[in-house]
Amino acid sequence: MLQAVTAATSITSVPSDLTPSVKNAEQDPYMTLLNQNGCDPAVTSSTVGKCVFGDPKGSKTIVLLGDQRAGMWFPGFDEMAKEAHWKLVVLMKTVCPAVDLSFWDWTTSSAYTACDQWHQYVTSRINKMDPAVVVFTSWWHGDGIVPGQPPSDSQWLFGLAEMLRSITSPGTKKVVWGDIAYLSQVGPTCLAANAENVQACSTPASEAALADHEQTLQAAAQATGALYVPTIPWLCSATCTALIGKYGVYADSSDITSDYAAYLQGAIAEALQPVMGVAKRPRSSH
Repeated sequence: MLQAVTAATSITSVPSDLTPSVKNAEQDPYMTLLNQNGCDPAVTSSTVGKCVFGDPKGSKTIVLLGDQRAGMWFPGFDEMAKEAHWKLVVLMKTVCPAVDLSFWDWTTSSAYTACDQWHQYVTSRINKMDPAVVVFTSWWHGDGIVPGQPPSDSQWLFGLAEMLRSITSPGTKKVVWGDIAYLSQVGPTCLAANAENVQACSTPASEAALADHEQTLQAAAQATGALYVPTIPWLCSATCTALIGKYGVYADSSDITSDYAAYLQGAIAEALQPVMGVAKRPRSSH
């Protein structure tokens, strides 16, 4: 897979079997699956149903915890969990990062109290569940308690560390999932306009990968004894490309496609091997 990332910088034309196609890049059957199972709670909700995926009969459980970023990564985790015969519990609340900070609800122009309540709910649920692994992943976004002012790096570090420490179940290992790289253009739109010059849709990793995010997430993991998993190498070499192999990587400029996330199941399994102990799977080279 890493070879495919490196080779992507040499691709000049959109492949005929581009997956997903440019017009289908934002379609996400996995998010549909989450919605059908009631696992994308409303803005005002602070609880959710069972939301068990992967192998429902698995004897071990991994929890994917976060906001819409958990939904973005769900395809890869679902496929990985099926392969490993683990239960996957998805605890996702859109626009409510898994960070112990108070956020602003722009839909009501008031404090996002449902997000505060959600934090308490998921902490209690996870501690009672005592899963083998919890993975924290959130989009670095959102207004803090002051409207229009996103949390600073130091606030994010504090809030994430506090959230990690709130998980006290004795059998649980914790994982901080790294941020992705951000293209300077909308991937599918750019590919559609540059079918014979796809490198016009690339962004240098030095610009696309936000170093302060990575440093903050890594610091939170280190402070709490969690495993830190960087994901930038799955998207970028020295350059971040809009397609890798036959896969369209980005659904827009800030989310990867469900097809590419599912393709990453082997990389996800390998990254989680220290906490899951599952056998490594051979990775596709295409």
